[in-house]
Amino acid sequence: MKRHINVIPAELLTSVSVDASSLQTDEGATAFAEVMDTFGFAVITNVLTEEEAAVAEALFDEDLFSIVDLPDDEKLKQTCFQPKSGGKSYAKRWPSDMFPLGRANPAFASDYGLPQGKCAWKCRTNPNVHRVFEVMFGGCKDLCVGMDNIFFDNSRENHTIPDADREEDLWPHADQSLHADGGDKPCYQGILYLWPSNEYSSTTVVWPGSHKDAYVKMMAERAYGHHYCRLPPQYHEDFANGAVRVVIPRGGMILWNSKLLHQGWNIGPRLAVPICMEPKERRAEGVIDRKRLAVEKGVPTTHWASLGLIHGCVTERPGGSKKFPLCAKAQEWIMASGDIDLAIAELL
Repeated sequence: MKRHINVIPAELLTSVSVDASSLQTDEGATAFAEVMDTFGFAVITNVLTEEEAAVAEALFDEDLFSIVDLPDDEKLKQTCFQPKSGGKSYAKRWPSDMFPLGRANPAFASDYGLPQGKCAWKCRTNPNVHRVFEVMFGGCKDLCVGMDNIFFDNSRENHTIPDADREEDLWPHADQSLHADGGDKPCYQGILYLWPSNEYSSTTVVWPGSHKDAYVKMMAERAYGHHYCRLPPQYHEDFANGAVRVVIPRGGMILWNSKLLHQGWNIGPRLAVPICMEPKERRAEGVIDRKRLAVEKGVPTTHWASLGLIHGCVTERPGGSKKFPLCAKAQEWIMASGDIDLAIAELL
């Protein structure tokens, strides 16, 4: 089922937007929590400064350079690694049509160790990111982090199609079931945008307020045994009419309640890092071992920070071609000392 989803109205965007600096005060933290309770999501601006966003983007370029299994002098002969012209990063020139970074899902950079690369961890360790989750968990600082797939699409914006004519497949879902293990505890998930989103780009779609009545209705009608809860098709029209495509600035983050009905909208460029944090006390036995293994192998987990479940979208075998061989090397920096970097191990 394909439907059009409207871009978020300016008035609503203003209502759900908070500046990251405001979370440093009790008043600002309270206002942020109220936005999350009312709408089920918020857009936090200036989580990264322009300089920090540029650094993270440059680290993604380093990650891409690392996964090409050739000597450096041979890599530099590749078109995507030629001296940058017009300000274009390696990421914007990556040959995604031939060598997608997510072979199971081309909207992701899930393969070749990229979920454990320098870019992803630069974002996961940012103090402003941590503050967002500290506020949502009542000031708790002892948090662990999820290691989900990076969102990556370097296709060009298409300005030839009127926005009203854009339709995409509907696959609305919540990521929390009251009937599954841990589903009774609050959970929040975010996406930190390194490239800004607009009406021409891929972005996140949310149904404001659906973490309340719509979610409760879903849970009453079906006992979802896992945390991926698809909205029944008979309610897709309601979703399409109520949902919005969120506009998120460079360095900004969208955060939503995992009970909120949402989906992706994949129509153009996006470079964004999903981030979820939860109190460490929620981790069960074996979780840290699974997460350590994910880091060492360079594979992603699902967004739940406390569960450490390997994501099903990853393809672990080498890829590319004879002239452009690709392999999982983006995570190797973490093990430079022979073991997982201590700052990262602390967040598992």
